[in-house]
Parts: sequence; C-alpha cells; structure tokens
Amino acid sequence: MSSRSPRSLADQVRGWSADQLAALLHARPDLSMPAPADSAQLAARATSRGSIWRAYELCDSADRAVIEAVSSIEGLGPVDIAPLIGATVSATEHIVARLSDLLLLWDDGTGLRVPRPLAEHTAIPAGPPASTIAGLVGELDDQPLALLKHLLDGRLEGTSSVGPQSPAALLVAMGLLGSRGDGDTSTRQRRLTVTLSTRQHFFDGRITNQPAIAPPVATTETSQRIADQIGAGSASVLLRYIDAIAESWSLRPPVALKSGGLGVRDFKALAKFLSLEPHEAAFVIEVMHAAGLIEMGEVEQGDEGYEAWMPTVASDEWARWSAGARWAHLAQAWLTMARQPSLIGTAGSSGTINALGPDAHHPHVAQLRRLLLEELSRTDVGSRLASGTGRAALFAAVRWRHPQWFDFDAMGLDVLAEAAWLGVIAQDAMTAPGRALIDGLEAGAALDPLLPTPVDHILIQADLTAIAPGPLEVDLALRVAEMADV
Repeated sequence: MSSRSPRSLADQVRGWSADQLAALLHARPDLSMPAPADSAQLAARATSRGSIWRAYELCDSADRAVIEAVSSIEGLGPVDIAPLIGATVSATEHIVARLSDLLLLWDDGTGLRVPRPLAEHTAIPAGPPASTIAGLVGELDDQPLALLKHLLDGRLEGTSSVGPQSPAALLVAMGLLGSRGDGDTSTRQRRLTVTLSTRQHFFDGRITNQPAIAPPVATTETSQRIADQIGAGSASVLLRYIDAIAESWSLRPPVALKSGGLGVRDFKALAKFLSLEPHEAAFVIEVMHAAGLIEMGEVEQGDEGYEAWMPTVASDEWARWSAGARWAHLAQAWLTMARQPSLIGTAGSSGTINALGPDAHHPHVAQLRRLLLEELSRTDVGSRLASGTGRAALFAAVRWRHPQWFDFDAMGLDVLAEAAWLGVIAQDAMTAPGRALIDGLEAGAALDPLLPTPVDHILIQADLTAIAPGPLEVDLALRVAEMADV
C-alpha cells in the first residue's frame, strides 16, 4: 500500500476537499456544533462515543458487516472483506468508500481501521480453531444447542446469564460464544455474540447471516388509479370525522383529566358518536391534537371553571383551506407526532392509557413511520405488497437498512393501519398523495384532483329541504352549517 496513506483520521481529514468536508458535516451534523477549529479537533469529535453511535445508526447491515470484519481482523482491504460479507469486490469498495466518508473507516497503509470506541463495540471474538467446531457442536445438549441456533438464526448476539452451569456459560467455555463490548464481564448478565470462527463454520466462510444487499419487498401489480381513489375516499372520510368532532366539542367540550387526557366515558361517547372502533377514534383525535386543531382550555361554569378539550383558534382558519391542504396538514402532523394511538385503552404503568394523555407518548414511533413508508415508497408505482408475504418482506427490508430496529412488527402493523385510515396507503399500495408526502412534495395538490370538485350551490326542494349536489365550497359550507337545524 502507498506510504502516503493517512496515519490517522486527522491525517485523512487534512487531505479532504471542501466538498468532502461539507458532505461529512451534512451526514453527521453534530460534528459542526460548535464549529471545529481544525482537522484534529474534527477528528477527535468524530471519534467520541456519542458521535460514533449516532453515525453508526446510519449504517445498514452491509455497512455493519464491514465494520465488524475490520474490527475483528487486522490488515484487511476490500478484496479481503468481500468474501467475509458475501459481496462483490466492487460492492465492498463502495461500502468502504461510504464508511470512509463518514469517518468510520480509514486506511493507515497497513489495512483498514475503525475508531477505537467502535472497534471495542463491534469486534467479534476469534473463537476455537475451525477444525474443531463441528465436534464441539456435536457435543452440545439440547438447551445450549437451541440457544446457539437461536442466535445463528437471529441477530447473532444477545444478553444472557452466564451463571454456573447455564447454557450460555457452556457455550462461552467452548468458545462458540464470546463476550462483546467493553462492559463489565464479571457480571452474570453479559453481552454475548457468536464467535468469528463459529460464524464462518455455519455461514460458509461469511461472518454475517445478512445478505449483502437489501432484501426485496415482495409486491404484486395493482391498479394505481383504484388505490388512489380508495385513498382519497379515506382522506375525505377523515376530514368529515374531524369536522364533526370540532362542531361537537365547540358546543359541549369534554372535561380534561388532571393528567391532561380525555376521560374513558367521554372517549367512549366520542367513538359511539362517530360510529368508530375505539382504536380508530383514538387515531382521529390524536391526529387532531398533533395538528393543533384541539387543545385544553378554560371553561367557565357559573362562578367556577374547569379544563376541557375544545377546538383551537387555528382550527377555524384550517377549516377554510382546500380539502387537499387540510389533509396534507393532518398527514404531516401524523407522520411526525411522537404519539402511538394504538396504546390508548391498553394497560400502562399507571393504569389504562387515556386518549390525549401523556402515557401514549412514544419517542421512536415517528421514526418508524417514516422508515416504513420510505421503504414502501421504493416499490414501483402500480404495485402493492404481496398478499401473505409482503408485509413481512417490508419489515425485513427495514431491518436490513436499520438493524437497530429489530422488534417492531406489532407497532409496524399499527403504523400501516393508520396510514390506510389516513389515505397515505390503500390496499397495501402507496397512493400518489402518500408518495408526495414522503418525498416532501405538495401532498395536498396531489390529493385535490382525486376528490370531487366543490360546488357553489345547493338545491332547494319543494318541502324546503336542501340537497348539496357535491361537496360544498368552504364559505358556502360554513354558511349552510350556521343555518342548519339538524
């Protein structure tokens, strides 16, 4: 290798162009706050534990396999790594370049290296000689063998008790499992991983059970026009539910709990009023709240007052927007809200979780919504998830791209159900407005042409009842609502 190779990350950064530095700071924005004084400070910040873990979360399964290989075996280059991860040399070179651009790898002239904190976290223990592994596995009883197979079929690592006579302790003693990371190995609960030689024995020389590229999402052809129409219908129904809640709560605002939520009795009354299942009603009011259309306010009753849920001032302005703009506002609020409506009605740490209460908060659900919908939007227009296998394949693709998300199936199904109620997806296919939402385009403009054109008149019948021949224009709808006696 060239004698001019950088000896350290700081040396590598010194030779970078302005475009390379800009790309790094865009991918890892924490490195720019505050602005580093020089390349040495930038490199030092890039190798701090907190910054490394944030960058590591950007890595997909192939990236992580390369990092594991470099952390575990010295002097590797792309040609050496390719067979270890089951990739072509060209694909491996691309992965190495990407990780180098993130300052998670560099070549010091003797081979690729990773920053020390990352190496300590990802290095795979060597394990027993390859020629002995078959014999060792043949000696295992049912319990340790089941544990080993569970790890080989899953994430290849886990936390387990290594107390005396435990299955994990036996596997560690044989060298089939090893301790990982820089934690305290004296405790009985330890982070264990399948050792390097054991992996290569079971995976035909590879060190990972993951494919080198993202697994395909199983899809089948569908009518995009029909999917868009179904999605538009769902969006229209949601808007009607929200209008009904806003009108009802403006007249009779339900009392807010001391914790800030909505009482069980009022929530059940709302679900009955809308003729919805409780989980659907929870979704509607949580989205309303996230969109800023309802809030707690003071209601005066005689000489006393109480806190109640009511429409906001902003909801009046929102009601005057076009249907597409109103829906786009709701969809964006749902996509980014840190609330999990499916938790409402379930048991929480302090009892039943109430709608609009603090216990329905979930710090990661917004990220999962985007990950799932971004993956689904990669499918072709005019395709839908294959029946029976599509959703599992979608989840597997998300796990490959984001390995830190490994146990989200139940939450993922809830996300897909909510996306269908909203009209972002229909019949497991992305709708045109849904794709626009995920791509950051004008989602409302994509929805408006799919909805009936608003009309500017009503028809008065002989018995003085009025019929609207279509959805009314906003101003006319508000005037009719003021005159209506329902």
